[in-house]
Amino acid sequence: MSQQYSSRYKKGGGGNRRHVRRPSRQQKFPSWFIGIALIVAAVASFLIVQTVLSLFGDDAVTQATQSNRTWLTDSWTQNPPTNSQLAQLVSRLRDNRIHMIYIQTGAWRQDGQYRAWPNAADFRARLAEIAPEVKVLIWIWYEPSRHANATSQESLIAYAQNAIENWGYDGIHLQGYSVFNESENYLLFVERLKDALPDNSILSITAPPDHNPADASVPLGAGNPSLSWGTTYKGRMAQLVDEMVIMPHASGLERAADYEEWVAYQVATYIRAVARVKADVELVVAFPTYPQELFHDPSVETVINAASGAREGVRNASESSRYLVGGGIYVYDTATDADWDAFAAFWLDE
Repeated sequence: MSQQYSSRYKKGGGGNRRHVRRPSRQQKFPSWFIGIALIVAAVASFLIVQTVLSLFGDDAVTQATQSNRTWLTDSWTQNPPTNSQLAQLVSRLRDNRIHMIYIQTGAWRQDGQYRAWPNAADFRARLAEIAPEVKVLIWIWYEPSRHANATSQESLIAYAQNAIENWGYDGIHLQGYSVFNESENYLLFVERLKDALPDNSILSITAPPDHNPADASVPLGAGNPSLSWGTTYKGRMAQLVDEMVIMPHASGLERAADYEEWVAYQVATYIRAVARVKADVELVVAFPTYPQELFHDPSVETVINAASGAREGVRNASESSRYLVGGGIYVYDTATDADWDAFAAFWLDE
């Protein structure tokens, strides 16, 4: 050891060693550096949370596109379809994960009776042969101002029972028109219909959009607010039926972005309403494909815009989104190839 470095230990003799204070290795960071580090950590945490929520949302949307629907008019039951028409129908259904269809099998008559078209029973038998996996519900429209009488209600119930028990239909899809919020008469009729149906049959009903959204940031649609169902009534109806189909169309909106936001609100609102009462019900959302009518602009209310809005609604509903099981082409007969392409691309994500 050199004299220079060893002398400090020997000074004072006797081999006594002096304690030497070494410089501290702890470094002090300036406050600005600590501030930046905290900001970076906060941003990173936010991005992680957003990523997790995004992944959850994508999974929820995927689940919501697995069991789809479509509506067929009575052109299929007034006259027998050709074999090629049936084959094309089945191909469409399978390609688009459509597991259940609603079909008009009859019509209301002047005497208040509901009667079948000639091909109603035959259609069900033929479809069962080539696509036994597809469930088929009779599609009947019901307007309380015209049909809330004993004659019409008894006729409808008897018709549904016969279609299910003797023709092999799987249930009934009741499309209610102008049903006022908190209508006890309509609720009681739906309950009566449910009780009258054979075991294991399906009762599906349509559900109107909120014409006057509670969220002021959502575009205001056209229509009578009295025909929108409140949260309580939505929950009560959900507890009676097997399926509710949200009908977000005829909004009167003129901008695609407004319509998408409006549809997203309708979907999320219904999901939350049924989740609130823990109803054992499935939700479906309809995508309009019919020609221009009052309050319905087909250039705005497109499959692309409706599907995009529905997807956003599922994401907004978070963990309750499991209630929505599918979307539906409304109506099959008027849907174009472009509509089906849009359904595949923007709903099925294929």
